[in-house]
Amino acid sequence: MTRLIFILLTLLLSYNLNAQDSWVTMLPDYGEPCKMIKSNDGGYLLLAAVDFDTINWDGHNSIGIYKFNNNGVLVWNKKYKFNDTTGHTPTDILQYENGDILSVGKDFCLKTTSTGDSIFLKQLIFSTVSFEMSSIVDYSSTSFLLFIRYSIENKMYPHLFDKNDGILLEKDTNVFFKSPLFLKKINNNKYLLTEYISGSAYYDNNKYKISFIDSSCNYLQSAEYYMVPAKVALNENKIIIHQQYSYSQYNAYYDNGLIIFNNNLDSVTSIPFSYYYNYGGLCDTPSDIIITSDDGYAMCGVMEFNYQHMVYLFKTDSLGNWLIIKAYQQFVVDKVVNVIEETDGGFVMFQSVYNTNPKPMFIVRTNPDGTVNSNYFSLVKEKIKVFPNPVNESLTIELSDNFTGYSELFNLSGQKLFQSKADNIKSITIDMKSYPTGNYLIKIFNNNNQLFTEKLIKY
Repeated sequence: MTRLIFILLTLLLSYNLNAQDSWVTMLPDYGEPCKMIKSNDGGYLLLAAVDFDTINWDGHNSIGIYKFNNNGVLVWNKKYKFNDTTGHTPTDILQYENGDILSVGKDFCLKTTSTGDSIFLKQLIFSTVSFEMSSIVDYSSTSFLLFIRYSIENKMYPHLFDKNDGILLEKDTNVFFKSPLFLKKINNNKYLLTEYISGSAYYDNNKYKISFIDSSCNYLQSAEYYMVPAKVALNENKIIIHQQYSYSQYNAYYDNGLIIFNNNLDSVTSIPFSYYYNYGGLCDTPSDIIITSDDGYAMCGVMEFNYQHMVYLFKTDSLGNWLIIKAYQQFVVDKVVNVIEETDGGFVMFQSVYNTNPKPMFIVRTNPDGTVNSNYFSLVKEKIKVFPNPVNESLTIELSDNFTGYSELFNLSGQKLFQSKADNIKSITIDMKSYPTGNYLIKIFNNNNQLFTEKLIKY
């Protein structure tokens, strides 16, 4: 008995030593987050669209790659500038076994060493019409595959590139997909493809096809469903889709937040988003879904609740029953791109503040229960007074300490109506006379991107 207790205590101590507290780290640049992956050494690689000059913000003319260790400490960061000022949108990043890093975007292909030194940066121009790329498919030991959509034709063709120098090896014009959304590699000769078939801009009666295809892009098996797939995860036994909540009042089945398919592409389970968050919130932007180490699922994205956009994190068991439900309404961040599970059960997310410009970016690690032990994002409400509320003519924001930052006013459609910068002051005044009667939202950010929000009524 004594020996058993000793073993249990040893295991508990080992778990606590391996467990890690939550942390939040702000990236050194402003921009649009794209993707985060686990690096070969257990840290994180982050890809973003940024501006080369962080002082004079004039658009995303550069690509930023950021390497963090597993404690949230920045190891290195590099920016890669294009010759033009056109915005460049990155789409995917992966790291090879030798440490080299490959990134692709709307019109570029970038390969670097494991420390971020550029091997090549190619701006891809295939025609005079616009085009966009899919995620990277690690096709073989010497090549990678991209599906590239041409806007005039509205078709996506497979393009095979050399891994060493980024040279286009082959474009197959005999094979195309009209509106593919996701392409996931299962093995060297089998891929999962999801495609848009028909529907409307308001998600009414949208039909999508999910298929298995081979390496030559031949269909092996297909099935069609009425759904709005946003993100896909899979393993050897099942396919999981995180679906977007529809704003349509006519189709209740578009409340499906999680759909599980078997290997025959049969829908096995469908669970509504309202089951996970039953306070009336809508799933505005599903961002990622992963299969966790216990064969459950973790989902993240942005939801809308009481006219406020907030990041959410849901953790379920293998049947989709919820285990963790977190909506970070007290945090400034209102965008997240993906989530990674850590060995102790915590999660790491790549987030940003979307409704502002320039846009600060963050890497955030949660505790195993989804909580974040940080007030990095939050201003103390007791230190701020907003009055009068309801307001007719002049709104005053009073702070107990000298304040440096800015305030923003939004209507309930999310339109920014007012922004004011402040430097070492104790109060902010907003003239409300010209705004129509209704409800508004005030957001206040300080220098550390901490946030205070409050709903206003104008009469």
